[in-house]
Amino acid sequence: MIQTLTVIHPNQPRAMKHQYDDWSSLNNDREWSWHALLPYFKRTERFTPPNPYQASQGSRHQPQFHGFSNQGRVEVGFPNFFYPQSLLWREASGLALSSDLSNGEPEGTAGPCPNALNAANNTRYDEQSCTDLGTHGSLV
Repeated sequence: MIQTLTVIHPNQPRAMKHQYDDWSSLNNDREWSWHALLPYFKRTERFTPPNPYQASQGSRHQPQFHGFSNQGRVEVGFPNFFYPQSLLWREASGLALSSDLSNGEPEGTAGPCPNALNAANNTRYDEQSCTDLGTHGSLV
């Protein structure tokens, strides 16, 4: 699913914890719960924390919800460009700034969403490179 999302849309979303847990209960299989899946989310991800500019635009992360291994196939980070309207919208919405939109508890918060991209040069990998070439794929 993560690899497909990198092609369709560069955002690297995660659902809310209770949605995974509800799915787990519905299937009577704890392996589909948030806590069971989180290690797999982290294993596929090569996360780059926000730089000072990205942080000034509201980008936040909590390390315990991200993978930092060079073995992760999907590079994840924040973009190096933000539309001014995004920050204005968040401020006008009255929503709290999220501490991390990937932490499974995004309700009532807003902020930049991590993207499936190389945060150093703002490029993203295509699905073919993620599945066939591992972490040495071609850039889109």
